[in-house]
Amino acid sequence: MSLSKSQTLRTFVELDRDHFEGRIPHHISKLKYLRVLDSSFVPIRNLSSLIGNLKHLRYLHIWFSDVKTIPKSITSLQNLQVLNVCGCLNLYKLPESVTNLQNLRTLDVSCCFKLGKLPKQMSKMKNIRHLKNSDTDSLTCMPRGIGQLTHLQTLERFIVGKEYGHHIGELQKLNLRGELSIEDLNCVRDAKDAEEAKLMSKPHLCSLNLLWNPTEISTLPNGIENLRTLQRLTIRTLPKLVSLPDELQYVTSLQQLSLSYCDSLVGMPEWIENLTALQYLRIFNCPNIVSLPAGLKRRAPPLNMYIEDALKDPKLGSSKEMKRSRLSLQKSNRDAHHLAIVCGSSPWDLE
Repeated sequence: MSLSKSQTLRTFVELDRDHFEGRIPHHISKLKYLRVLDSSFVPIRNLSSLIGNLKHLRYLHIWFSDVKTIPKSITSLQNLQVLNVCGCLNLYKLPESVTNLQNLRTLDVSCCFKLGKLPKQMSKMKNIRHLKNSDTDSLTCMPRGIGQLTHLQTLERFIVGKEYGHHIGELQKLNLRGELSIEDLNCVRDAKDAEEAKLMSKPHLCSLNLLWNPTEISTLPNGIENLRTLQRLTIRTLPKLVSLPDELQYVTSLQQLSLSYCDSLVGMPEWIENLTALQYLRIFNCPNIVSLPAGLKRRAPPLNMYIEDALKDPKLGSSKEMKRSRLSLQKSNRDAHHLAIVCGSSPWDLE
């Protein structure tokens, strides 16, 4: 049966990468009852404006394609619920007309490395539940008023700004879950300002990344101890942090802890031994950490550690020179690899 004659087709999944020749064939735009269009991993360079003819389309998947832009005609897809452009490495912008898609529930722009900004009027998208925007390296700010999206459950990356509508307080009313990376925390004025994020009201987060640029701030945002399902915590570029807050010991679900560029951090607290779920400890460029609690050495199974530019001591030199009793590669979050180093006695006993 000819595709052009399949007027009642509901789902179209392209499996032949060579069939499209850089674009979606025009006759697909005539499938007026189409609900699902999946052209993932197909080298589409141009998404025709005729895509707007698919009035009943609910799911549009063009992830890991070669598209650079999305046509403005997408505003005609008023039934669209999922727009997935994940991994479109050449995509550099989305049209403002995307914000007119009032039934859109999921927008996935993760791994769109060239995407420079999100649509300005995203605060109009009242029904959106999931904004997947991790690994968007060119994205430097968030749309104003993201906190108005009160149904939002997934926001993988939030960049704090100093202007109204970009403050950390935009996170206050969002009941987020899953993964959250809060970046440019140096734009937060003080600890009181940081409390506006209301982390304590987000108990369903499982991964939290707290990222600063060099700053005079020396404390973490309050409320982390209430994240009782948190499994992964990253703290990066907080040079004035002297010690981990005691409240962190109550996050007993923590499995991975990563500390980097914390120049003033002088050691690890004894209570870290009590985090029995902890499997991975990464310490990078924390030059004033000279020892680890002795109890970590007795962990069974052993704690997997990646340590670089830390545990320095006049007698030992850098941590790279310490005897390593076991080396292994462990699978980490999002397919990144950590080098697990289980050291000998020297990290715990430097007297």
